[in-house]
Amino acid sequence: NDSGAGTLREIMSGSSGIADIINFNIVSGCSGGVCVITLSSTLVANPGVGLLYITNEGGTQRIEISGNNSVRVFQVNSGANLTINNITIRNGRGDGGGIRNDGTLTMTNCTVSGNSAPGTSGFGGGIANGGTLTMTNCTVSENSTDLAGGGIRNFSTLTLTNCTVTVNRALVGGGIFNSGTVNARNTIIANNSAASGPDFSGTL
Repeated sequence: NDSGAGTLREIMSGSSGIADIINFNIVSGCSGGVCVITLSSTLVANPGVGLLYITNEGGTQRIEISGNNSVRVFQVNSGANLTINNITIRNGRGDGGGIRNDGTLTMTNCTVSGNSAPGTSGFGGGIANGGTLTMTNCTVSENSTDLAGGGIRNFSTLTLTNCTVTVNRALVGGGIFNSGTVNARNTIIANNSAASGPDFSGTL
């Protein structure tokens, strides 16, 4: 379920002030081995609730969180600290369709795919980063925007290690549009499309 006691949204809104771990470990019951959480509104990580971890450790199912092509999936507000492991973020819609990060976000073994930022105010089809974003072993693919940063629009600090950014689309910076700092190692940024800077726009 999208809301109510014990849901991902309810647990994320807690205020323990210490590290909280949300660990999916589902062993059966999801269609085709894929468990999908479909949202009706954005999941928000706020400051003051301590470090928050969302992970899928050891589960036999793949966990996907969907914006249902109507809402952004994750909003990480300034001062918040979120870690996401082994999760797929898809079908989000808005400025930073999959994720809008203004805090500290760490992602490992994640996929950000099929998200969009349409219209004249949309930036970052997959991700719009205005904070500190560290991605390791992640794939950002098949995201789109009508403006800049089909896969990622970076305003601040982005670090990519062993990642793939591919088949994203934008007007400028199909893979990544950067006006901040992007550091990349062992990372593929290729086969994206845009009128200008099909794979990367800015300084890498």
